Amino acid sequence: MTQSFSKDKLKLRFEKSLSTYDENAIVQNEMADYLLKNLSKYAGLSFAKILELGAGTGLMTRKMLGNITFEEFYANDIVEKSEEYINKINEKIKFIAGDIEQIEFPSNLDLIIANAVFQWTKDFPALVAKLASCLKPDGIVAYTSFGPDNLLEINKILNISLPYYNFAEEKQILSKHFEILFCENCRIELKYNTPIDILRHLKNSGVNCLGSGSWTKSDLKSFDESYRALFKDSESLVLTYNPTYFVLKRK
Repeated sequence: MTQSFSKDKLKLRFEKSLSTYDENAIVQNEMADYLLKNLSKYAGLSFAKILELGAGTGLMTRKMLGNITFEEFYANDIVEKSEEYINKINEKIKFIAGDIEQIEFPSNLDLIIANAVFQWTKDFPALVAKLASCLKPDGIVAYTSFGPDNLLEINKILNISLPYYNFAEEKQILSKHFEILFCENCRIELKYNTPIDILRHLKNSGVNCLGSGSWTKSDLKSFDESYRALFKDSESLVLTYNPTYFVLKRK
């Protein structure tokens, strides 16, 4: 069952996970590296004016500063406290707090980049149009998101999921405003010893804003038993991520 989510709750959960995010964002770290590799291959690594959306603790920001040349760099996050993390990376970066669907973006951008952010949007087609409107002609968007198989084990047991687009739908939405230079749909499996370890991983990476958020001992016991019964792989328990990658050029 796809489920709506509260942006206020999303903000609170990510704010609580700032100190634990980098250590637990295993997949997001891998996604950032692969996105930058393909950005370099298809669009280069020199951009005058850059906007990073959903910068968070600066996981992607740090990687970019080590590889990309730029003149102006803006970084955004829905969590205001993220500015402290970004300022420690580079004080010249201009921080913009707020929900990417509500705030105004800088204009005449050469690159907009986002890692594991767009799955949290309420109106993805409108956001895509907004991205295009803020870019220079032939400007680039590079981003990662997730597809319908993301956290499929959690959806199977709890019957909750974000309203992910499938890969074909996502490409169709993007093609109205962009030439798709690169795209890929992947699966990454993480392995854990116990279902509680999986819940802890989701909490510490901020990816747990669906559902009620309050668990009884009975809930935990039921989740533990169901996960072990359905998804045990040899001696480990599998958690599936379904990352998608895109490098786009404005038409």
